[in-house]
Amino acid sequence: MKKTAVYLRCSAATQSNESQRFELEQYLGSQVVCGRVEWYEDAAVTGTNLERPALQRLHRDIVDGEVEMVVVWKLDRLSRSIADGVKLLSDWVARDVRVVAVTQQIDLSGPLGRMVASLLLGIAEMERQYLRERQAAGIARAKAAGVRLGRPRKTEPSLIRRLKSEGASVAQIARRLKVSRQTVYNSLNEMAA
Repeated sequence: MKKTAVYLRCSAATQSNESQRFELEQYLGSQVVCGRVEWYEDAAVTGTNLERPALQRLHRDIVDGEVEMVVVWKLDRLSRSIADGVKLLSDWVARDVRVVAVTQQIDLSGPLGRMVASLLLGIAEMERQYLRERQAAGIARAKAAGVRLGRPRKTEPSLIRRLKSEGASVAQIARRLKVSRQTVYNSLNEMAA
């Protein structure tokens, strides 16, 4: 008997799949699903490519004819690339696998399902592009305003020590090295320890 596959993915180590899992369990509890349910979970893995252990295992099981239905929280959990997403979903639908995106309340099966999937993935990719453009505009605006971005510069403790021994104040050292006074204090404290 074929199984129902449930796929989850989160992008960052600081994120959790628990909210996805909760909604997927709610869905599964309210539906008649085929066969046993098997969970495929990728944690802290990007969706920009298909090189994900659980997704590859799921795809192998589909190719082997073991899966009748795939349930996901949203389609972008499968792929953040329209080309990869459409290819993946088209392949699955062509193998008579029913794909359900729970929060989007869509059921992708047959030719209409493939068309809907490509539209939804296209909209998701467009939104990510807009987000990148807004982020780039914000960074450019911050740079124009003189805001320094990125990690603080590494300072040479020996240079801080030399400047301090020459009588420079913490504020003078910070200004000269273009770092915060706290960075200078931290460096001096580390040298004293």
